[in-house]
Amino acid sequence: MTRQRLMDWFLYQIAPRENTFWILGLLPTLCCLFGFALEILPQMTYLIYKGSMFFLPFLALRFRKEMRPSWKGLTRGLSHGLILCIVPLLFLSMDGLSLLNTEAIREKLIRLGILPHFILVILFLSFINAFLEEWYFRGLLGNLGPHFKDGRDKALVLAFLFASHHFIVLICYFDLFWSGLFTLGTAVAGYAWTRLRQGGADIFTLFVSHCLCDLVILGLGGWLLLFG
Repeated sequence: MTRQRLMDWFLYQIAPRENTFWILGLLPTLCCLFGFALEILPQMTYLIYKGSMFFLPFLALRFRKEMRPSWKGLTRGLSHGLILCIVPLLFLSMDGLSLLNTEAIREKLIRLGILPHFILVILFLSFINAFLEEWYFRGLLGNLGPHFKDGRDKALVLAFLFASHHFIVLICYFDLFWSGLFTLGTAVAGYAWTRLRQGGADIFTLFVSHCLCDLVILGLGGWLLLFG
């Protein structure tokens, strides 16, 4: 079966089904639940988690078309990302990190072996993981059913699915209040990226915006949290 036939089969036979949308939409959350929270076969679960986010969108998207660099996409992505960074930057500038239990977070990161490789982890999350999340949530899931009368309704659903798997990871490091607050911020960003996608933006534009946000929140925020 050629790739075009495979794409046609997926787009016309599988993608329109409502259960396909929900199964693929909840897959990252289930993987985070089993791999991160419950630590059931974490390495295998992580491979399934990230592997599916990379390979499945190829059934519905053209990589070269979606990730073609352009000045328009770069400037649009940067400006969009800067707007989304306003609240996190205000939080950091007002010493909001002092409200968090930094010692408990630091100890957990050391126990997991993440802290010594902080810069590599941040680069992975800010670039590779940012691409995977846009490629999967706004790319693949954005093309799937079910039918929504209003694009804003679908954006809300996708924001929930996007935020839910972040909540599972966040609750492993923060208490319920901060996990909920950070998840809400993630949902707002997810909604904004979906609406940008619905307005005709390619994945490259969303990727630039997402990268900038992650570099500020995870890079700057993480550095101040752990070493500031």
